This record gives sequence, structure tokens and C-alpha cells, in this order.
Amino acid sequence: MKNELHDLPPAYIEPQQFDTLRDEAIVYANKLKNAGVDVDLNVISGSYHGFDADLKSPLVKRVFEKRYEVIRKFIQ
Repeated sequence: MKNELHDLPPAYIEPQQFDTLRDEAIVYANKLKNAGVDVDLNVISGSYHGFDADLKSPLVKRVFEKRYEVIRKFIQ
């Protein structure tokens, strides 16, 4: 059986600590990694769905910096 994930582009997966889909996101990231896809998995401790709407939060600022870092890595 051919692995259908191996041709996918690099991925940044950012599950929140308190999210109903957190575990599924981690499983998917691991499946991508096992298929040879470049994956950056970043589980955000203490976060919840929509946490990044608080633009003044130091946590949100750090997460945005991480996102920018990953985007720069993937487009080079």
C-alpha cells in the first residue's frame, strides 16, 4: 500500500493544550513525520482555541515569533 502522505508539503501543526482535537493533531503530525514530511509540531502549553486573539499577551507574541520562524524556514 502506497503511503499517500509522503508527497505533502512541509507542515506546521500547532495544537492547543486545551483543545478537543489536540490528540488528533499530534497523531497526524507523527503520521506525516513517519511518511518523511518535514513537520514542525508545536503544542502550546496553557493555550486554548482562540488564545492568539489576545495580541498583548507575551505568550501570543512568542507564538507569533515561532510561526514567523517556521514560515521563513519553509519558504527558503
